[in-house]
Amino acid sequence: MLLLIALTCHGQIVTYWAAPTAAGSGDGSSAANAAGYLNATFWSTVQGQLSSSDVNVNFQNGNYSAGMLALTNMGSPLHQLSLQASNLYGPLFSTTGNTIVNIVGSQNIKFYGIQFTGPCSSWGVDCQPNYLRPCRDLEFSYCRFQDLTNAYYGAIGLVNGVRDVLVDNCTFTNLGYGTSGTAHFVYGSHNIVGVQLLNSSFTDC
Repeated sequence: MLLLIALTCHGQIVTYWAAPTAAGSGDGSSAANAAGYLNATFWSTVQGQLSSSDVNVNFQNGNYSAGMLALTNMGSPLHQLSLQASNLYGPLFSTTGNTIVNIVGSQNIKFYGIQFTGPCSSWGVDCQPNYLRPCRDLEFSYCRFQDLTNAYYGAIGLVNGVRDVLVDNCTFTNLGYGTSGTAHFVYGSHNIVGVQLLNSSFTDC
């Protein structure tokens, strides 16, 4: 009998740094040279690196409120992109617009230790495919969705075929009270599959 064993080796992890505003050279190569979190060139560099290695982006402490973070066609099926707090709950993402983070046609992305808050009018995090490019393999771990009082739809939106999403050890508090009670902690509709919510708390929605 022939036994075949497949081994996956991730190799080294490439690390970048991001901040509410750029520091130093702004190329993201170190904490002292952190990239501005809305810098399109920086995210293009991150995406290029994912072709050969896992990537960690460390978000430094601060208020990320200059605009929506759009992650479109980001990620790789073979190498994970981790968007993580340098210090747990130190990065506070917010916006006065519709959505704090918009994930479109992206895959294999993990959010860790980030707080989403403030008066966004639609979503905290919105996830959806980009035509034939699916949105899949997302993880939210040790994140807080707190005081999203004007979010009309929800803290996390999963729509139109989004699949394989893990929400683990997250906290959802005080959501949607400015919208006459229409919001959801996690909004899922239109053929979503493989969604798990584990070890999380849900209060006042």
